[in-house]
Amino acid sequence: MIAKYGGKVKEVISDDPIINAVLVEVPVGKEEEFVANITKHKIVKYAELNVKIELLHED
Repeated sequence: MIAKYGGKVKEVISDDPIINAVLVEVPVGKEEEFVANITKHKIVKYAELNVKIELLHED
C-alpha cells in the first residue's frame, strides 16, 4: 500500500502486531498527497507529515 502511493519504508519504528509504525520516505512535493491517500484506508490509524522548522531570530 505504501509503494502504491509513491512511498518507501525508511525505518520500521515498531513491528508489534498491535502498534505497527513505520517512517516512510515520499518524493518531495508529494507528501500531502501521500498522507491524504494513505489515510483513506481503514488499516491506517494515524499519518502525519514530519517536517523540520527553523526559527529565525532578528535582533
